[in-house]
Amino acid sequence: MLNTEFLQKRCCTCQKLKYKSEFSKDKKGKYGVRGSCKKCQSKRDSIARQMNPHRRAVQMYHDIKTRLKTEPYYKRNKIKFKFKKEDFIKWAEKHIAIFWLHNPGLCASIDRINEKGHYEHNNVQIISLGENLARRKFGNRDEGHNHVDF
Repeated sequence: MLNTEFLQKRCCTCQKLKYKSEFSKDKKGKYGVRGSCKKCQSKRDSIARQMNPHRRAVQMYHDIKTRLKTEPYYKRNKIKFKFKKEDFIKWAEKHIAIFWLHNPGLCASIDRINEKGHYEHNNVQIISLGENLARRKFGNRDEGHNHVDF
């Protein structure tokens, strides 16, 4: 009888030969495991989560709330979040989806148009994470390339 614990299988994503223990279990899969190894499946799941407008909106909401509580800049400048949670998520979902239509593959990020202003309806926009990081680093808040205006 063949001991299937040490059986190797080729990952259908990375094409590497790996041990069965490196695959998640799946009763329908060959040898009772998935086609992709755990590492490749994790990468794929992470990308899928990031490209889901609702998940990204919820993540943005929690990131903002954490930032407001923990980062001294926001406390010192008394920056506030002036959306209801549900309203922000609904707004962000819509704008993230539109952003991704025009900028496939870019990570959507929330930006305060006026850096001294609050997180409120007329002072936020969705831009690429790269552009947002560059604005922070260089202080250039006038030129927007990968953003969605509303």
